[in-house]
Order: sequence, then C-alpha cells, then structure tokens
Amino acid sequence: MIKYILQITISIMISFSFSNTIISMNGNMDQFSSMNSGSFIESNYREFNNTTYNLYNMSFIKLPADITFHEIFFQKSMNQYLISSKISILNYGNLEDVLNNSFSANNRMLQISIFNIQSKSFIYGMSIGLIQSSIETYSSSALVYNFGFNKSYFNNKLIVGLSVENFNTIIDNYSNLEDSIPHIINVSSIYKPQFIPFNLRINYLYDSLNNQELGLSLIGHIDNIFYFYTGKYFYINDIIVYNVFENIAFGCGIFINNQYKINLGLQHLANGIFNIGTSLTAITLDNF
Repeated sequence: MIKYILQITISIMISFSFSNTIISMNGNMDQFSSMNSGSFIESNYREFNNTTYNLYNMSFIKLPADITFHEIFFQKSMNQYLISSKISILNYGNLEDVLNNSFSANNRMLQISIFNIQSKSFIYGMSIGLIQSSIETYSSSALVYNFGFNKSYFNNKLIVGLSVENFNTIIDNYSNLEDSIPHIINVSSIYKPQFIPFNLRINYLYDSLNNQELGLSLIGHIDNIFYFYTGKYFYINDIIVYNVFENIAFGCGIFINNQYKINLGLQHLANGIFNIGTSLTAITLDNF
C-alpha cells in the first residue's frame, strides 16, 4: 500500500517535470538577475567586459519551500575553442507522502559545452548534459542537447542569436509514464549603444508544446566595475494572467581587482514568491 501511494506521489511529481525544472535553472547570475535572459550560449560561455577569461564560478539560489540550487562552473579557452563544464544540483529537501512517510528528492546535471570563438563576430557551439533525478529509491535520467550561434554586426554593437535547446533522449523513467522535455527555439538579440553604458536584450522563445515567451532585460555598468541588472518575462499564451510586477528580476554585481566578481540577484515570480541567488567568480590567468 505504501509503495502504491509513493508511486502515485511520484507520478504527480513527474507531471511537475523534474527534468524541466533543473534545465530551467541557471547559475549564471548575470542571466538570473535579468530574468533568465540570453540563451544556452551566454549560460556556458561567459565574458567579462567583452573579454574571454579562464574562470571558475560557484553559485547558490534559494527557492521557495526550502528548495536550493547549487552550481559549480569551469571555463577554459584552448586556441580557437572555449570549453566549459558545470555540475548542478537542485535539492528539494525532505518531502512527505500522504502517509507522512519522509523521503528525499533531487536533480543533478553534468553539462559540457564547446564553442568556436575564432571569430568574435560569429560564435557557434553545442552542449550536452546528463540529467539524473531521484525520488526515494526511484530514479530517472536523460541526455539533453543544445545547439546555436551568435552573429554580431556593426562592430559588435548588435548581436543576433539563434539556438535550439533541450533536445533530449530519455534513458530511464520513473515509471511507464512519459516525462516529456519540450525542446525550445530561442531567438535572441543584444543591442549595445555606443555612448550609453547598458545593453538591451530581447529574447523570444517558442517550445514544442506551442508555449511562447518574450523576455526584455537591461544590463548596465559603471566603469566596468559596478553592474546592475533587471529583466522581465512575458508568457505570451497567458499574458493577461500576469501583472507588471510578476516574472521580474533585479540584481547587482561588483568586479574586484579585475579578478573576482560577486553577484546578488532577486527574482519575483508571483504573489510574493521570490528566488534569491548569489555567486562568486574567480578569473585565472595562466595556471588554470
């Protein structure tokens, strides 16, 4: 009987889509603080002041109901390529079923990306990630693939990108129920005014379930030391459901001695529900 109830609980949680949840999480605080702007390229190829560095990053996000997200990220350039990897853990903590039996649940993802950066005006690449989800003794796993490019114009003042994200192969399921991961077409653009120290980003997302999203964000700086972020997402299919203060984010960052960057971000989702995140990035010069 307990096993049957646990299976029902798992089936409900499958509909919540564990795999989709960790895919949607982002340890890049620049993107988190601008309401998840950009694409998988910006998430896995990180620049500072238009410069590519070897670096590592640690980030932490606190979500509602004691859910936590941790990520460790590494990046290294090798000739004309940039290779990055990250380990992400989304921990749901201790949960209880209808009989008050306690069990744990979490998602884990290992992702590796490679980008051709020989030409700064045309960057393209791909990533592959292994996702594992576990609830009690039940587990699920999948491979996820992303492909895309960014093309810049007018001396890097305008960047247009296109990516196809979340193509996947399910390896194991919790049960015989299908845990669908919709793939996404992401069209992005970044405009960098010449005399104004901020970037305007626009994202349009369309997934295989016919959901559409529009994202607008601003990233500004003072002397390439202090950074400010804001962004908002609109779910086009249900645009009348959300008000102007929902699905909005703010954040700030400081670049210290051209080697360390500390970020703090806040997302307001709806009805007083917040995600809070922070990160530390360390740039390494020769000994990475």
